[in-house]
Amino acid sequence: MSTSGTSQNAESTEDIQIKPDKLTIVWSRDTRYWRMPPENSDSPAELLQVRWLQVISSTDTNKLTAGKKYKIGFNVALTSDAFGWGPDSNILVMAKIGDQRPIKKVNLLEGDRQRNVRFDIPANLCIEAPPDASSSQEQLLFQLIGIRGGWKGGLKIYHAFITEVKQ
Repeated sequence: MSTSGTSQNAESTEDIQIKPDKLTIVWSRDTRYWRMPPENSDSPAELLQVRWLQVISSTDTNKLTAGKKYKIGFNVALTSDAFGWGPDSNILVMAKIGDQRPIKKVNLLEGDRQRNVRFDIPANLCIEAPPDASSSQEQLLFQLIGIRGGWKGGLKIYHAFITEVKQ
């Protein structure tokens, strides 16, 4: 998945992007905690400060191809004044579809990530669409959760994504 704002790459054949106004973000209506973009905007949601970070997204499985594998995650950036993302502040990215419930732990400061540069989290969280995906009433639910390590801020969420993985 590209971090330049486009969603296609050599590994993907299909991509679904969910913008911030379509995400369920706990505390997003309180301007002390979040700066939300206008509806249908390409601007990110910006976390100002929270102790409880929870961002939820979902899509109908009938938008997926049965039996195909999908990478799931969030396209984000840390602002220059981001805080609270130390080693004790790992966040979890979780997905659920049927009996599948993969989870990835992410430290936003790992590696050589630069501030104000977009990146995808987690690096590789994949889930397989069920055999009856096209006719199912089921939902693919995924979320980003950070409840440890105290107050955190300075995270921009550009979109959630579901990308078909070429096999």
